[in-house]
Amino acid sequence: MAIGLTGVNFSQLVPAPLWWRSVWSPDGQDANQMLFHFSLLPRTVLSLLVGSSLGLVGVLFQQILRNQLAEPATLGVSAGAQLCLALATLWALPGGETTRQLATIVGAIAAGAIVFGVASGRRMSPITLILAGLVVGLYCGAAKSLLTLFNHERLQSLFLCGSSMLNQYDWSAVSFLWSRMLIGLVIVLLMIRPLAMLALDDAVIRSLGVNLTMARIAGVGIAMVLSAMLVSVAGVIGFIGLFAPLLARMLGARRLGPQLALAMLVGALLLVISDQCIILLARYWREVPTGVATALVGAPVMLWLLPHLRHVNVPSVDTVRQSVRERALSMPLLTLYAALLLFLLLIALGSGQDQNGWYWSLHEMWHWRWPRVVAALSAGAMLAVAGALMQKLTGNPMASPEVLGVTSGAAFGVVLLLLLVPGDVSSWRWLAGSAGAGGTLLLIMLLANRGGYSSSRLLLVGIALSTVFSTLLTFILASGDQLVLAYLDGQIANGGRVGFLGQQNARDVPFNVVSYTSRM
Repeated sequence: MAIGLTGVNFSQLVPAPLWWRSVWSPDGQDANQMLFHFSLLPRTVLSLLVGSSLGLVGVLFQQILRNQLAEPATLGVSAGAQLCLALATLWALPGGETTRQLATIVGAIAAGAIVFGVASGRRMSPITLILAGLVVGLYCGAAKSLLTLFNHERLQSLFLCGSSMLNQYDWSAVSFLWSRMLIGLVIVLLMIRPLAMLALDDAVIRSLGVNLTMARIAGVGIAMVLSAMLVSVAGVIGFIGLFAPLLARMLGARRLGPQLALAMLVGALLLVISDQCIILLARYWREVPTGVATALVGAPVMLWLLPHLRHVNVPSVDTVRQSVRERALSMPLLTLYAALLLFLLLIALGSGQDQNGWYWSLHEMWHWRWPRVVAALSAGAMLAVAGALMQKLTGNPMASPEVLGVTSGAAFGVVLLLLLVPGDVSSWRWLAGSAGAGGTLLLIMLLANRGGYSSSRLLLVGIALSTVFSTLLTFILASGDQLVLAYLDGQIANGGRVGFLGQQNARDVPFNVVSYTSRM
């Protein structure tokens, strides 16, 4: 299939008899041959390199962490690398490309350290790893959105980079990536024996004289560095690193060596097929980012696989409840909360700033501020009620609209309304958002009940659906549709959709960004 699609796309640009000439000595007067040599051919080679590297990294993470859902995207490593890459790009740090590479490595290692540090308290529980990766991914996405708010001229390019438009790369990206991936592969092959032993029980590994901690740190470190390199070159491409090792095991690879070889082959084929399908689609519609295509295909497959994954059945939610200290609401405590709320209301309504500094004038400021204050009170109260209802409905104290993807579904419903219905549809936004949120919640409950209800599976279903909706919104934002940009500006924080509570200042920061960054 990969060879057939590639041949069709090559033939549509350059006839087959001219392929060899276009590879080695393209005619400078023939635009098609130049496009073939400097765009289509390196794009195909890059998809082979990136796909095989994602398969390699996926096997490393899943082998070391003993988690079939582990990959750079689900662990938050890719999001951390992309955030630091955006920082290095926007701040124009000295050192050029070397500094950018170091920034992605630092971001990947920092995100991985946070995720593994959180999960270490639960003995690297698979569900804890994935949920910690979700939180880190949300945080990095919110921070990246905050950066793009103050750099509107680079907003579209940053989202394009994040969604992996492989058509923007040439042979320089190929030459950069293949040597580093080869070095990483050689190091992994030299460590293959201790890495293979990590599949055994910890007591057995120690009895064999293997330093368990050092083997895991070295393996995870290599995987995170390779993931950072992939993000710096091709952006975030999700689910290839998840499915390539899974398909390798389904095809019969049991030992680590055959798994590595087969996962790299399968990963390369998966990404080549996806990218060639996108090239074929672009001739009839438009160019779709490769990361969008893999996420749109990968998330539904993940939903289908969840009932068949044994490790998803973790301890019940009652054990989580027992670890959360609850306190009865007393009258003195309620009075304290009310007094604090009143104090904050006065500050919000009466304080201001001008060219002379801060000042207080309740009489002058309140009639400008009260709509924003009322909107903040209403939004916070409604989110609290929604979270309480979802936690009761699902029996899961970690359930909330943004974690389960309900807010992403609501935003996607509004975006569909803006795209499909012409004219002024502002009065219908609440209905479209409600339909998107309700449909998402219903779909989550149906999918979570497949094979028996599990609160942990519910969260993972919500993660997958949130990934789908956030990917679609990212693609729409990158496409530059002005109607949608007006709605999505600042609201694409990977699931958070509170948005602006006031538009008096063009530099206002969305409350969803503030809530995510302050929550950490």
